[in-house]
Amino acid sequence: MHMRDIMAHLRDPVVQKNLNMSRAIKQAARNFLEQRGFMEYDTPILQPKGGEIYNPTFDVQIDGDSACLGDSPQMYKMMLLHAGYERYYQFAHCFRPIAHENNRETRLCEFMQLDLEMQIPSLEELLAFAESLLREIMKTLSIHAEISVMDGLVCRKIYGDEMKPDCRKNKDAVSVVFLKRMPLTNGEKTPIGTWIPCHHIFALPSEEITDMSKETLLQMTTESFDVVINGIEVGGGDLRIMQRSLQEKMMEIFHVKPEKYGQYLEQLDNAGTLQIGGFAFGLERLVQALSGCGNIRQTVPFDQLYEGRNNDA
Repeated sequence: MHMRDIMAHLRDPVVQKNLNMSRAIKQAARNFLEQRGFMEYDTPILQPKGGEIYNPTFDVQIDGDSACLGDSPQMYKMMLLHAGYERYYQFAHCFRPIAHENNRETRLCEFMQLDLEMQIPSLEELLAFAESLLREIMKTLSIHAEISVMDGLVCRKIYGDEMKPDCRKNKDAVSVVFLKRMPLTNGEKTPIGTWIPCHHIFALPSEEITDMSKETLLQMTTESFDVVINGIEVGGGDLRIMQRSLQEKMMEIFHVKPEKYGQYLEQLDNAGTLQIGGFAFGLERLVQALSGCGNIRQTVPFDQLYEGRNNDA
């Protein structure tokens, strides 16, 4: 991208309006969470390589050791809760390759997500908290939305594996759909035949795992939710697995090496009655969905230079 293109982008009235919306969302969310006892902590961007081989990452070397740019703060925020920090949040920078992805108009290689974790006993309470936060954000923006809840398996049957319902009754409406209890997997596999979960390996299954056949796994759900606004997935969350044996079973299903998570698995041995859960909203996705702009690159001040296309430096 030439410098003149960057300046034209920064002067674009749509970009300027969206950046103001982003700032308002961050302020509203921070006020909401601080008033409810959440503490803001930063987690590392440079992270050790994890064991989830279905997640492509930007890999780097740190003094000869393999590492990557973090695609989420998932492991760190769960460890904060295990260490006794009861309510955490941050605006986390996350990095994910997108050259292989569809729906490029909703994806960025570098993006920010409002990320939080808490002690919470049930999916219903976690979903209610996420809805309250989202309502506060929309109130700040003077946006009215129709909010509904749909069962995850029902959504998949109606809308297919993408699971992005758009329930607007007219073009000026805002439709917010919480997809409750997402499927464990939609049957998607990596090129080497490894199952890919709808959420991740730390999401608590809704029922006991009796076998690992394709038929069983496709009908299983997790104590999780996704949030879809006007047909755009803007975030999601779940209760976390709190028993080591179950966590190791999930790792077996998705071909994840337990030794990559040894210290975390040890924490599960001592979890006791602790139950934690969390969720994240993609900030740029949220702005895109609520503003109605056609391309997520209109939600950031500096258009991405590494989005899987050829650019003139």
